[in-house]
Amino acid sequence: MTHYAVSQIVKLIQENLHDPDYYDVGKGSIEARLRQLIYQENPKRYPAVTERSKYSLDEDFKDKAISTIVQFDRKRIPTKMEQILQDLDLEYLEDKSQWFKLTKLYTILNGEGVIPDGMTVRQFWTGAHKMLKSFEPIYIKTVNSYSQYPSTVVLHYKVDYLVDILKHLTNQHFINGNQLISELQSHNIESETK
Repeated sequence: MTHYAVSQIVKLIQENLHDPDYYDVGKGSIEARLRQLIYQENPKRYPAVTERSKYSLDEDFKDKAISTIVQFDRKRIPTKMEQILQDLDLEYLEDKSQWFKLTKLYTILNGEGVIPDGMTVRQFWTGAHKMLKSFEPIYIKTVNSYSQYPSTVVLHYKVDYLVDILKHLTNQHFINGNQLISELQSHNIESETK
């Protein structure tokens, strides 16, 4: 019969719980639950199988631990679109529509590497704004008490048009967003089918 150290059982439980849509459960959380189960069950201990372990446990206990230790409060990994929407720092209007600033979009696109080298946020805003007049931007009054101008009006674009805006800027050869657009569209298709 094969014997397992606590650290080996923890690793097996972690592999069993792996889900690509969720962050992995930490080894510390799993080990705490495993040690609690060991305390409750008081299984037979065998000689150590690794140099750092004090004892080992049999295969029956390992199987029981893997089937028992499954409930953890897990956080889902956001999709690319969810992460972008979170980073856009959206403005919500009374009609529940969502709007974003081009400067926030620049920061995200620059991080994704789709902005041409050397293009500043001002160059991006000026060039993109001229190309995006057909997307009916609106002005939203923003209040920032820390600014020299605490109450300003800023141009915003509707989130519903985000992928279309990226396509338009890519088609105009203003950005190189083909890869990002395909990722966003594939995430939208996956979320609609779930």
